[in-house]
Amino acid sequence: MTKKGLEMSKKRVIIDCDNTMGLPDWEVDDGLVLLYLLGRDDIDILGITNTFGNGSLRDVVHYTEQILKEIDRTDIPRFNGEAFSGQNPQLILEIRAGDRYENELKLEKFPSDAAKFLVEQVTKYPGEISILTLGPAGNLYDAWKLDNDFYKKTKEIVLMGGYTEDLYIGEVNCRELNLSCNPEAAFSMLNAECPVVVFNGHICLQAPFVLKDMKRVAFWPEDRKKIIRDWLNKVSNYYTGDAFYLWDLLPAIYISYPELFDLKEVFISPTVKSLQSGMLQPVSADDESTSNTNGVVSIIMPDNILDQEKFMDILESGWRKEWERESHGWK
Repeated sequence: MTKKGLEMSKKRVIIDCDNTMGLPDWEVDDGLVLLYLLGRDDIDILGITNTFGNGSLRDVVHYTEQILKEIDRTDIPRFNGEAFSGQNPQLILEIRAGDRYENELKLEKFPSDAAKFLVEQVTKYPGEISILTLGPAGNLYDAWKLDNDFYKKTKEIVLMGGYTEDLYIGEVNCRELNLSCNPEAAFSMLNAECPVVVFNGHICLQAPFVLKDMKRVAFWPEDRKKIIRDWLNKVSNYYTGDAFYLWDLLPAIYISYPELFDLKEVFISPTVKSLQSGMLQPVSADDESTSNTNGVVSIIMPDNILDQEKFMDILESGWRKEWERESHGWK
């Protein structure tokens, strides 16, 4: 196959994320997604759009730029998007508000650079781009407000977020903090005029990263391994368990391996109010004929990883190939 043919066969992906990998003792899964996708020969990362979520937009921008510089991939376009400005007033009482957002960037004038980039790319490649949505959905919502055909031009939205019931890790009832960070944006996204694939918090608990999995990243430099070990220790102590969960890696792997998941069409009846707590509200089969105008939408919501060992092997392979390219200066 020619070089042009190889490029055409790649899946075009935009990563919309709230990466904080590198922030001491903070979430690492967005960064692990980037390192995985850069090891995939079948993925073309068109760009990264940043949003608040795991931290302030300021932190997300800083640590995303830091990891791109560290791996010598500053050639990947990156754009500022939505900052926290009280999109969900309930968050002010939650762990992710307060000091996590106190140094927030000032809001950019509408439209943000992220929204403009999203619209530009789906217009350039209509029906070809998968948007990997790993944080609050405000950037996609702003792109839709900029161009009401935005979702129609998008191939698919693959996201991590939402619960169908309370989610417990050990004895801790975990707060949903992706869809709930901007419930109005989440409502718009779930009603998108393109396929929407939702990896909720419950299936993500099937993808733990435990101490023995450190051998899968033994080839990484010590400072990177320390980031992973520190996060594993923090989460293990908080939940009195021995794992952190690879939340955002599930939708990332889905892009190349949809057959690895038990895919289910699910009908949900979301409202802005229900999404303030990240609840997706599935409806019974009797309501399947209900039209979208009555508030019922159809999504794909996998409920099982069909081969967990293969899932981890795929991740390790992607991380390893990225490291080979990084350490040899290849792109």
